[in-house]
Amino acid sequence: MEYIESLLEEYYELSEALLALGGPNKDSDLYDEILSIEEEICWECSLPASIKNRQLFQFYKPSESRETNIQNAIHSLEQARAKYFYKPEKTFSQFLEMNANHDLKNIRVPMVNGTFYEFLYPV
Repeated sequence: MEYIESLLEEYYELSEALLALGGPNKDSDLYDEILSIEEEICWECSLPASIKNRQLFQFYKPSESRETNIQNAIHSLEQARAKYFYKPEKTFSQFLEMNANHDLKNIRVPMVNGTFYEFLYPV
């Protein structure tokens, strides 16, 4: 997480510098550097570099300290990563309808906390 924190720190510094210059029209190289940092932050968090994921850290509150903004951004990125990885592609009923003519096998995988995660897949 230290690397992501340093990326966010650099991102906020460059964003403030670009804002002081007058926006992306005044310094396109700086703007391109900011965009590349945005992509790297998303990549480091294992998220696609979509507009929705970039907005998790783009907007920060000027009334709060930079450290607080960075911690809030990291928390938002971690939540988005968890949602992204655990979001099912299809609902359970859609999966069963799709595979109604196939036999299904159930696999239980033990998790860290002693519970099981169950998978169904066609045989």
